[in-house]
Amino acid sequence: MPWLSGVKTEDLSQLVAQRLAYVRRRLASAAAPDQNIKIVAVTKGGTIEHLKAALANGLYDLGENYASDLKTKSESASQLNLGPIRWHFQGKLQSNKVKRLSKVVSVWQTLDSLKAAEKLARYSPGASVFIEILMNQDPNRPGVPPAEVADFAVSCRKFELDVRGLMCVARSGSQNLAEADFKLCNQLRDIAGLDELSMGMSSDFELAVQHGATTIRLGRILFDPNYSI
Repeated sequence: MPWLSGVKTEDLSQLVAQRLAYVRRRLASAAAPDQNIKIVAVTKGGTIEHLKAALANGLYDLGENYASDLKTKSESASQLNLGPIRWHFQGKLQSNKVKRLSKVVSVWQTLDSLKAAEKLARYSPGASVFIEILMNQDPNRPGVPPAEVADFAVSCRKFELDVRGLMCVARSGSQNLAEADFKLCNQLRDIAGLDELSMGMSSDFELAVQHGATTIRLGRILFDPNYSI
């Protein structure tokens, strides 16, 4: 991600402040009056300076996709006393990653297998999780097929996990595709009896919020000076 190295350290905090103000203005227009939206700042591919810029602007929920990067950054943040940070793991959740991340991760965004759920119950009892939904019918992609989401949520509760809600990455290519995915996620959330929806990224967060998102995951719009707003 070359854009992550394109801003001087001293300018990062100001950039994030400006972009965050922009995002919040757009959220005020898109969200319902009683709709509280959590912003996860996606620091995937960034440095400790990106963490500092997010924290300086009150963004304490940080998202990472890779286990090794998350471990390295969390250790650096701890050594520098940068907390409090709520780390969200949003990469492919393989069961062999659970043990080494269990003391670091606050929210697991991408639960999609009972094997991983069992490991979470063992190493992180009561862990907060989102169930990732497979949106494009590609069996090689992560996620639980929509027709199986409700039963999967019931199974995860048997492990006494804190199943917060559903997570999705909407299909790209058109607003109609993304909107269809967000509508489906909202319907599945109600069917499964869950409260939260983690959906919407830099390019589609307003549409996601209009369809019930409670958490949005933002990277480029916050950290990329060349991202068009």
